[in-house]
Amino acid sequence: MSRTLLFFVIAFCGQSGIAQQLVPADGAVITRTSILFEVPEVVGAKTYTYHIESAKGNTIDLTDDNHVLRVDGLSFGESYNWKVTALDSVGKTLYTYNQGFEIATSDFVNPKETRFHIVGASNNRKIKGLIFLDYSRVAITPDGKPVWFLPERESLKNKRLRDLKLTNRGTVTYLDALKCEESSLDGDLIWSTPDTSELTGESNDLYHHEFTLLSNGNYLALGKEFVPSELMINGAEVSKLPLSVIIEYSPEGKVVWSWSSSEFISNEDILAIGQKVGVGNTFGHMNAAYFDVKTGVIYASFRDLDCILTIEKESGKILQSYGDKIPSDTTTQGIDLFAKQHAPIKLRGDRLLFFNNNERNETSSVQIISEVTDENPKAEILWEFFCDFDSLRPAHSPRMGNALPLEDEHILVNMGKAARVFEVSPDKEVTWQCFPEIWDGGLNRWHPQPNYRTFNISSLYPYYHTVSLRNEKIRVYNEGSEDDTYIIRAYAEPKKRKKTKKVELTIEKGQFIDIQLSSLFNRKLKSKTVYVEVSSKNNPGLVVERSYLVR
Repeated sequence: MSRTLLFFVIAFCGQSGIAQQLVPADGAVITRTSILFEVPEVVGAKTYTYHIESAKGNTIDLTDDNHVLRVDGLSFGESYNWKVTALDSVGKTLYTYNQGFEIATSDFVNPKETRFHIVGASNNRKIKGLIFLDYSRVAITPDGKPVWFLPERESLKNKRLRDLKLTNRGTVTYLDALKCEESSLDGDLIWSTPDTSELTGESNDLYHHEFTLLSNGNYLALGKEFVPSELMINGAEVSKLPLSVIIEYSPEGKVVWSWSSSEFISNEDILAIGQKVGVGNTFGHMNAAYFDVKTGVIYASFRDLDCILTIEKESGKILQSYGDKIPSDTTTQGIDLFAKQHAPIKLRGDRLLFFNNNERNETSSVQIISEVTDENPKAEILWEFFCDFDSLRPAHSPRMGNALPLEDEHILVNMGKAARVFEVSPDKEVTWQCFPEIWDGGLNRWHPQPNYRTFNISSLYPYYHTVSLRNEKIRVYNEGSEDDTYIIRAYAEPKKRKKTKKVELTIEKGQFIDIQLSSLFNRKLKSKTVYVEVSSKNNPGLVVERSYLVR
């Protein structure tokens, strides 16, 4: 006699969303116009109808075969009711969910206060998805339309936030001088750096420039440390020397790894260079610490030293330096190639991409240089694009900026202080431009709005999946906007979870795979409850478990 799957129970869903609850929750106030609607799966449902209606009477009606659906194009400052109806194979209603929510508004997304002027969008452009702008506190589409803003809760008021970006688990990270934080899309605080520094004992680590959620669940931040000193600089004694420190925090807020720029810069270097210290920035002005997971190497950028270091994270050893040299550095790679640079990123083929601000009154550029390897003994400029291609903005940006790789070797460039974001192709065609601007009511005119960094991602929901039962098969549905790899475990007893069969498979965005439940077990199942667990490789915090009764 064949065994039949009689029912299932939703047991647990991880950090990015709770499958048992309705999302968005009834009465929720959210800050995005792109929403991932979710209801609990209904047994026997073949389709789900989605009806969204605004208080003004505008409606959206959609049908999907899953109990999760992303809807774009809603409006800030609107209230909505939404209804999801689960239907069986003949169209009979099995269950209906009905709730309401509100989308907030802000000057950040008010077109009378802030605008994102798009110029010269070419059919050849590769920019897609969303562009995050940190000083603007928004994510916009390539046509300049805001779809999300970070709400200004009390602790964030009147603060300039840096390095605003979306994580793989659908949260956002950012920093100001006193705190590094992770919050939900709607501004609910999830994690922040400790109030007291474990490294220095100071009230905090005076954060700057960089804050990133790592793939291992830890956090990487740039901070300051003040080293006791008796140096005489410009005729005055500097009792505390400000240096940069790279800090890795655990989710519990403990320091699990750190690296100080004192490993690189000596007192003799400081005296020889004669740079002012103790007046804001750290000596050398470290402005980036990019961690390449595949190689285990950190790329640390020192703006005022015109230098990029590669640091082996495990040992803290300096592997290479590119650019101009401090007196104690006797290497010869990359001298005079760039100046005042920001945000190095490793590309395929042992290449480094970064924004080259350049010396004062010289044209800024985007550079790709070769890294030193056994096969390539010399760092050289492989590709460079200068920012003097028109007169709409200054060709030189004295501060801030970054560059990001897009498809087909196109590059997204943020010029920082120059308040221009643009895309450039490998053959140096500018294929898209954005000019962020804010309204000055006193002077009755628009002003350029600089951004320290920009960030590009496919959507607000890059990695999200659901698990359901379809005709005695497990259906894993990739509802995210990125391809993802999933680890599937099936076990008959929770205590034997680690000894069970594990299947790993990749599903393209928007697609699903059906798996026969019996194929997940190495033996015939007796009458009992079985468990299925599906986790995302790119969003490890999202783990979906289901339990099924087999008879």
